[in-house]
Amino acid sequence: MKKNKIEFFYPILATIASIFLCTIIWDNITINYSNPYEIIGEYSDQRHSIYNDTIRYLVFVSIPVLSFLFVFLIKEKEDKRYHRLSLDLIYLKKKNLNIKKISVKYLIVFLSLILALFLFDEWNIYSLDIFEEGMPLSGSTLFNFNQKPWQDVHLNAGFFYDMLNVKISWILTGYETIGSFRFYLKFLNMISFFLIIYFLFELSNQIYQEKTKVYFFAFASIIILFIFKNADFWRDIPLLIFLISILKYLNTRKFYYLLIISFLSVFTFFWSLDRGFFVFISLIPLFIFVLINDRKDFIKFIFSVLFFWILTILMMGTEIFLYFIHHTKEILTQHEFFNGLIHPQPFSDDPNASRATKSLLLIILNFIISIIILLSKKDYFLNNTKFLFIFFSILNFLIYKTALSRSDGGHIKAATYFSLILFLILVIFFIFNYLNKKNFFKNNLKKINIFLIGLIILIFWNNNISFKNFYSFPNNIKNLITANDEKFVDKKYYNSIIKLKSLLEEDECIQAFSYDLAIYFLLKKKSCSKFFNICVIGSKRNQQIYIDELKSNKPKFILTKGEMRYGDLNKLYPYIDQYIENEYFSYDKIYTWNVLKKIK
Repeated sequence: MKKNKIEFFYPILATIASIFLCTIIWDNITINYSNPYEIIGEYSDQRHSIYNDTIRYLVFVSIPVLSFLFVFLIKEKEDKRYHRLSLDLIYLKKKNLNIKKISVKYLIVFLSLILALFLFDEWNIYSLDIFEEGMPLSGSTLFNFNQKPWQDVHLNAGFFYDMLNVKISWILTGYETIGSFRFYLKFLNMISFFLIIYFLFELSNQIYQEKTKVYFFAFASIIILFIFKNADFWRDIPLLIFLISILKYLNTRKFYYLLIISFLSVFTFFWSLDRGFFVFISLIPLFIFVLINDRKDFIKFIFSVLFFWILTILMMGTEIFLYFIHHTKEILTQHEFFNGLIHPQPFSDDPNASRATKSLLLIILNFIISIIILLSKKDYFLNNTKFLFIFFSILNFLIYKTALSRSDGGHIKAATYFSLILFLILVIFFIFNYLNKKNFFKNNLKKINIFLIGLIILIFWNNNISFKNFYSFPNNIKNLITANDEKFVDKKYYNSIIKLKSLLEEDECIQAFSYDLAIYFLLKKKSCSKFFNICVIGSKRNQQIYIDELKSNKPKFILTKGEMRYGDLNKLYPYIDQYIENEYFSYDKIYTWNVLKKIK
């Protein structure tokens, strides 16, 4: 025991020293400010380069991880319990055919638990978020008017997120309502938890110690369901399938898992652009790993990815695909200019610094534990599962980019979900591995089972489950998906929509220079500009495109202000503001709306 403590003392000391150093130099890591697109936002106000936070993040995470690895390898060079830095470390083992798997009944129990939580859930009607929910609702409304993604509609997150998901919900339910969309998202979130539990099930089957498997799976599932009860994972469905497919490929070497990974490397771009980049960049270390282990699989991998891209181009058409490429390039180079919030310095008094610090430390810690598992000669897991933790850590490292792009509390929290899941998996595993050595499970079987049942009951209690909701589930869902728009907004706002409908009845399209993104859905009108989402205009070039569309479509009225006001649009988009001021005059005020009319 004493020797073990000494072995880890120096690597941990090096890691802590590195973190301390990186914290000190954080603010000194700067790149010269440049804004070639004339985009106004926090970065332009602070003259903060869009590269600063990314480089700081790379330094803050990589130096402590590399310091730990370097010192660890030096200290363990003579220790036979750990691999030396040799090529055999990165080769896959042959599949162990004598694996005793957990009974599927345990998986069914927890999937049934998730289904029960879905059926017992509250299905109350609450106020519409006219920005976050308004964006996909209006996006699908534009889709109904045959406005094409990327060409006719400038998207923010992705085709599915901005336009198609709401449309799918309407097709499935038969009702083009807000309630249909909310039901669909809750259903997708249930699917995402199914995938998380299935991932834990497959991971549990690879644990070397037989007695640990079932209890690891049960406790890990319960803890995750308890902690993440209010979390939305539906946007991460492709990432969950990606991780499951990597795990399955590592341990079966079957081609169809590579096929699934290849498909996801293409599909995820259209699901959500940022998730697409996370999967695509994660393919690079995976490509290298496959190439080292099996050149035939590598060739299959490459051709599979190319096949799915070619198939996508054929389905979309060359013209739409070129619009997609241009849009992707624009988002990649400009998004942080208009959406960025400066990331807080770790261990500082900056807003959200505490949450950000915990997130960064969690990412570092996950890398370190994954490295220990990889380098250890001890078989914690059967077959090749130890490699999964490295890929999982890399994916978590990439996901945090969403918190670097917009560093508010909500984005930092959401970007840390996967890191927290991995950390919980690792902690629970090592605790259970230790308890198994002490014969804890063998001596306390009855007590553990009672404790498990108690935890499951606690999950129901924690989710405020009501049996009444189960019996009234069909009626609750029907009431939700058939509810009209009036029930989701306050009375004054809805009355303003009625007045606007009357005013704009003869107009084929409407123009809202406003943060109220729900207006196109509520008025059932298409946008006169491809920038229905005012937040993504950004550059001087896009402002000019917006102005050209106003000149071409000549909307009689322009709606300004509205309910949502995040920032001064007149300041953000001076060229558009100048054009509107010259061409339109104040005509009417309807509730929070300013109605401008074209000067003849």
